[in-house]
Amino acid sequence: MGHRLVLVSGLVLMLAMLGGCGSDSGSVQEPGDLNGTSWTVVAIRGLPVPDGMKVTAAFDEGKVNGQAACNGYFAGYEQNGTTLTFSELGGTRKMCDEPVMVEEKRFMEAFELVRFGELDGDALILRGGAKEMLVILKPA
Repeated sequence: MGHRLVLVSGLVLMLAMLGGCGSDSGSVQEPGDLNGTSWTVVAIRGLPVPDGMKVTAAFDEGKVNGQAACNGYFAGYEQNGTTLTFSELGGTRKMCDEPVMVEEKRFMEAFELVRFGELDGDALILRGGAKEMLVILKPA
């Protein structure tokens, strides 16, 4: 009886592990050409952008620009399939209230780490080198 319980428990555990493999939605795909698209950031490193703060990204002919909570920012970008990199990141330098500056810093630090982009439904997911989720954007 004891061996049968161990065998059944082992099979249940193995089936549960196999069921966890793969994508939940099945809709993850290459982002396509980002040129001419505009987005609103909804989450940074798993935390939602606080209400009232505006973080955006607009892609146009190898350049991206937007609002980073307080300041405007700009950068070059290169895209090849899901590979997405940003270069020469810069921005304006005005000061805002501390919570806004903290959110801006979180965004800019995450943005610099982006190496991949993918679409999941209508969301653009920006990921780092280890495929960790950094930024989630929705169409503007």
